[in-house]
Amino acid sequence: MEKELGVLRAVVILWVSGTVTSFVLGAFATPIAYSLSGVSGGYVEHRWGIVAAIVVADALIGAVGVTVGVGFFGFRISYEAAFFALLVGGALTMAFTIFFVQAQLHTNTADPRSIAIPALGLATWPLQLLVGTLLPAFLVNSAARPSVARSAPPEIPPPPPYSGYQG
Repeated sequence: MEKELGVLRAVVILWVSGTVTSFVLGAFATPIAYSLSGVSGGYVEHRWGIVAAIVVADALIGAVGVTVGVGFFGFRISYEAAFFALLVGGALTMAFTIFFVQAQLHTNTADPRSIAIPALGLATWPLQLLVGTLLPAFLVNSAARPSVARSAPPEIPPPPPYSGYQG
């Protein structure tokens, strides 16, 4: 009997869940997130509100897919643990992406303190893979436990009734 889900299985579950989540967000949740964050006062609040809404919605919807996917392999994971793993991965991925985009924008200015690093754009893909996929997969793998049905020993039938003297 397997004791761990495995990081490779967790990566596959995360990719499938991420594909379904992207489809759902692209079809339904993105216009809602734009309209909800559009109520805020300024441009900066709009941008950060949209980013936060999309990251949280992605984690909420993706956690459903992760719990279902983990169940297909005979393991169980709490919805909260799946949500936490996806939220950590999504938040770190978004933080790295925003950092690199901001750094790339500042390299084109005349500011003498800005550092021109053309490889920043190329660095986002490995970091997104590391923090957006492998870190959540590790967290999902460590939180997944074998389901009770598979980990319980086979049930022993009760002994037959005593057939002795009943005087």
